[in-house]
Amino acid sequence: MLKFFEGNTLIQKARALDIDWSDLSKLRSSLQDSTFEAKVRAGESLYHACIKAARRVIGAELREVELSDGIVHYWTTNKPNRETILFLHGFADSKDSVYSLAMHLFNDFNVMAIDLPGFGQSFANPELAYDTHSYGRWLDEFVTKTGMGPVHVMGNSLGGAMALKLALVRPDVVKSVTLLNAAGLIDPDHESLYDEIMRGRNIFQVKTLEEFEAFWAKVFHRQPLLPPFGKEFIFHRFRQNHDWYGELVQRNFGGFTDRTDPNLSDLFMNKNLDRIDKPALIIWGERDQLFPVAYGAKGHTLMKGSRFVVLKDVGHAPQMEAPRVVARHVKRFIRELPQAEPSNS
Repeated sequence: MLKFFEGNTLIQKARALDIDWSDLSKLRSSLQDSTFEAKVRAGESLYHACIKAARRVIGAELREVELSDGIVHYWTTNKPNRETILFLHGFADSKDSVYSLAMHLFNDFNVMAIDLPGFGQSFANPELAYDTHSYGRWLDEFVTKTGMGPVHVMGNSLGGAMALKLALVRPDVVKSVTLLNAAGLIDPDHESLYDEIMRGRNIFQVKTLEEFEAFWAKVFHRQPLLPPFGKEFIFHRFRQNHDWYGELVQRNFGGFTDRTDPNLSDLFMNKNLDRIDKPALIIWGERDQLFPVAYGAKGHTLMKGSRFVVLKDVGHAPQMEAPRVVARHVKRFIRELPQAEPSNS
């Protein structure tokens, strides 16, 4: 959901790229008593330096494609002779959130990640509807205009729901589906983020650093490592998007007070899961405070033949909290698919 990287892995790689982390430690000390605005500026510079370093490590190329409603940004490691994994991020996130996982995959696969419309650098037009149908149409356009062949689509949270949507609208370009604590699933016996939203609480809208800290702790069970003042920068970005995130949630859930309302059925994928005939891997962090593990179990029950993996002591973002473990399961899953091209793992 949030943009960050696995600190230890990236630090090791960044050292190889001559990023002097002792200087960053000195910078932290020198700015500790500075204004919040100075910390945000420092955090922004260091954050983007680390993201740039991560792209260099995996050889990712930044690209863009124009859809009917605007420009979408994405990156790819551009290995046409390898199986492709297309990653779809979650709400309030971007294509940069998957670098830590990509570091464990790029030697074996062509990895791609997109900024979903409404987030990151992709178009965010308040006059458009950002609903399931729109995302299905945009993803259809994206795969058509980029000319990608059949891919293994993987998604976290909102991206998980969109991975399922892509498998429904363009089954010809989907080889398999991997869900990481996906949205779009529902279990009537267990409350989730949906209930919180329908009670009028949008956790993505934060105004104070204290509120952001509480949100951060709710999303992650394993706290991420960040560069100096990285959290201040990410909070600043959330605060800038306060109204936009509120509008997006309101457009999809406004007026609903009960998730059993039949008019909500289009937001949930349960009724369509038996239509997806692609191999599926469902990975769920057992400590997810947004969508409990029972939601993953429900998806596993409805998707016949799917594999279900529960990761202990992992929260809502397995690709960030346990990227090495997720990569191991994904490699095994793809390697064992019928007629899958061999990887180098």
